[in-house]
Amino acid sequence: MTGAAVAGAVPLGASAVPAAARTPAEKGSFARPAAGFRPRIRWWMPGALMDDAEIDREVAAIAQAGLGGAEVAVLAPRGVDQTRYGWGTPTWNRKLQTVLDAARRHGITVDLTIGPVWPAGVPSITTDSTAASQELVYGKAVVEGGAVFDDAVPPLIEVDLSGPLHRPRTPGKASLAAVTAARIAPGSAASDRTVLLDPGSPTDLTAHVRDGRITWTAPRDGTWLLFSVWHRGTGQTVGATDGRFHVVDHYSAEGTRAVTGHWEQHLLTPPVRRLLAQTGGDLFEDSLEISFALPWTPGMAAHFRASRGYDLTPFLPVLFIPGLHTFQGALTSITPDSPADFDLPGGLGARVRNDYYQALTELYERHHLDGIRAWAHEQGLRHRCQVSYGAVLDMSSAAAHVDQPETEQLFFGDEIDAYRAMAGGAHLAGRSALSSEIGARTEVILQDAYGVTWQRMLEIIHQNYAGGVAQAVIHGFAYADAPGAAWPGWAPFAAPKPDTPGFAEAWGPRQPVWRHMPDITGYLTRQQSALHAGRAQVDVAVYRHAYWDIGGQQHWPDTGLQRAGFGYEFVGPGPLALPSATVENGRLAPQGPGYRALVLDGQKMLDVPAAERILAHARAGLAVIVVGDPPERTPYAHDAERRDTAVRAAVQRLLAHPRVRHVATEADVPGALRQLGVRPSAEPATGAGLLHVHRRDDDRELHWFFNPGTAQAETRMSLEGRGRPYVLDAWTGQVHPLACHTREPGRTEVTVRLAPRQTALVALCRDTPPGPGTGAPVDAAGTPAVPGGARRQELASWRLTVDDWRPGASATQTEHVRHDLRLDALTPWPQIPELQDVSGIGTYTTEFTVEDGRHTALLDLGDIHGTFRVTLNGEQLPPVDQIRPVVALGGRLRAGRNTLAVEVATTLRNRLRVTSTSQAGTARQPYGMHGPVTLMTW
Repeated sequence: MTGAAVAGAVPLGASAVPAAARTPAEKGSFARPAAGFRPRIRWWMPGALMDDAEIDREVAAIAQAGLGGAEVAVLAPRGVDQTRYGWGTPTWNRKLQTVLDAARRHGITVDLTIGPVWPAGVPSITTDSTAASQELVYGKAVVEGGAVFDDAVPPLIEVDLSGPLHRPRTPGKASLAAVTAARIAPGSAASDRTVLLDPGSPTDLTAHVRDGRITWTAPRDGTWLLFSVWHRGTGQTVGATDGRFHVVDHYSAEGTRAVTGHWEQHLLTPPVRRLLAQTGGDLFEDSLEISFALPWTPGMAAHFRASRGYDLTPFLPVLFIPGLHTFQGALTSITPDSPADFDLPGGLGARVRNDYYQALTELYERHHLDGIRAWAHEQGLRHRCQVSYGAVLDMSSAAAHVDQPETEQLFFGDEIDAYRAMAGGAHLAGRSALSSEIGARTEVILQDAYGVTWQRMLEIIHQNYAGGVAQAVIHGFAYADAPGAAWPGWAPFAAPKPDTPGFAEAWGPRQPVWRHMPDITGYLTRQQSALHAGRAQVDVAVYRHAYWDIGGQQHWPDTGLQRAGFGYEFVGPGPLALPSATVENGRLAPQGPGYRALVLDGQKMLDVPAAERILAHARAGLAVIVVGDPPERTPYAHDAERRDTAVRAAVQRLLAHPRVRHVATEADVPGALRQLGVRPSAEPATGAGLLHVHRRDDDRELHWFFNPGTAQAETRMSLEGRGRPYVLDAWTGQVHPLACHTREPGRTEVTVRLAPRQTALVALCRDTPPGPGTGAPVDAAGTPAVPGGARRQELASWRLTVDDWRPGASATQTEHVRHDLRLDALTPWPQIPELQDVSGIGTYTTEFTVEDGRHTALLDLGDIHGTFRVTLNGEQLPPVDQIRPVVALGGRLRAGRNTLAVEVATTLRNRLRVTSTSQAGTARQPYGMHGPVTLMTW
């Protein structure tokens, strides 16, 4: 998408914009959006071991790269005196002042991580503090029917939470919380992997304990288990803090007060407060990387009894699923459906566990999320949080309790459904969009360092956008130097290791590709300004009630819904209970996402309030599709028989309603939607497989498209909305009137043609006069179609000058060596003897002639490995699409001889593979222009 820049055309507003762009005067135009829409970057710091001048240089580099803000995280190297240089010390606070002041002068915001890193922790508590993270563990003894147990209560059985992803922990002193007993169910045995318990037998014996002993006679029938349940602090500490910071209880007000109190006493000095008022953005929380045998908090028992309607104590043993409540479990195959140590037959044990997970979710939302958010607002900050995942909680519900819900590509991967699972709750709660931590893993975990291309990064970001994300937070930017650093600089995640290149990328001026960052961030800023505009419009809400969001889950496997053009996301019972979730004119949440249909996809269980709400929505005119066997029971244990009956009755009334269809499989859903008169907001003429995001504000419809496939996709697309269509070129800010045909009232038809991994943005503008730009027909990628009679000229002969980046005299110094070559054919650098292990910046130059400079011309640059810029006759052209490198040259050619230069910047992989032992086993990357380069004129 190329052409002359058009400033001020088609301004894009937003109803819920980032903190730095909250006033209408700051919304900006599409060509120059407000700074608040820029991508941000995580900035790793080695504690207070920083030089003030270097801080200023790095803030300037972030700002000049076109990034809107930096998210501060402290990863002090080993051996650093953290009592002097660590997060929250007076020395750190002075450096934070320097950071904030530099941000003020250079015009970026600063986001502060809730602790030095994650999860939330403070040094002012101990393992045994009531504000510290807590858990339950158990012991057991077998007692035959009629036998007397007269002894100390069974000792606790220690749990093994070791593993590469488990967090450091030394559990505290255990205190007895309860003693219970239950009979082993017929057909089960005490030695079974999962011991089934008689559902009528669990008994609380705690009152019979005296001085740690119990005398108890088991009933005569069957074999019994006597359980001791112990309460203790997990002893988990925050990584990179030398064990000084203990993780707080995320389910209690005491844990939240420990965090906010530490900030008020030790971090929010008067100078820091003044500067935060000018440059502060978000208070940020990363994912819940907390390990428990079983999460607990002192208020759980009382809250459970009040909210779930029964006493949890007799059923505590049923809650234990080994490894479930750990971050390692979250990334492996352990789920709430994994075998429990003890269970109740007929699914009753799962219902008790669901009650427990729901109570945990409510405590997490009430005490942690709501508490931190309210306190952040008092400080003039927003609360941005990677909510709930990594723990057994309802993510869809939790997303409604923060200002900016955030996902992450490391955990969710390339599976767009995983992002949609958070987006539904956020949209129903009125949040404009999600943010996402992007770049921690791009290909193979622990293999990415200094080898990540921006073509791959853009593909990942586009996938995130398709899932409801509109704010990229790049992972990450490293401070230049620290003890133990090696060239090209300190990198806490990409540091040289004996056997691996390292985890994630360290962006910054140390990388050749940083030279081209303003082009990339300009593109992302325009995309994000559009994806924040107005409010999200989503075709279908898929009901999903889950307490588990393991990374990369595909919740809707059938691709037919997507091929038919329907956008969808997932919502749970919490968001459906919000005041916004009403139905008007056949749309659910008309002032929000405006869902046209709700789908129950093989949902086995449905709580009574949710069933009654869905029935009421159908009666109000919402289309409802039930896939597979309809729900027949509630997910919870209290009064289950009566509530199951109520669910079945509500579902039967639902199925009988004329606005409801019952189908066998997901593949039948598109047809059922059409029967009910539901059309996608972007309906393709053919199943091109394009992904679509729709935004709406007062005077325009915005339709964003992404081709996730490996082949070009082209189709006619019927778009919801009327108005003059424009294609908005996010690379340049240029706006093109778009040729179209209006087929029916309320819809506009356009052609969308996209290369693999490419995006397009189409605006339908009501009551907007045509802006400047080309009036020629263009496709949705913004480039004119090439006629069959166009003259084609291949540019094969080039001069190549390479600025070779090599290790210098110190970890932060780079030596530059120049190479000059002549190429008769374009070849990847590793196939050129002089450039086999070279990284850096190469400039390709060639000359060509045209008879008439007034011709329309396109330049196809072919295959390029690296970021690139184009210069024609000494003039640097506007940024070029890094995914589809085709440049419109109309009006810039001269009759006669023309000089073309293409500047290509690389990663550092090829140089480091011969200078760093950690990169020695990596393959060379095929840097440079591969061609063919073709000039087309007509």
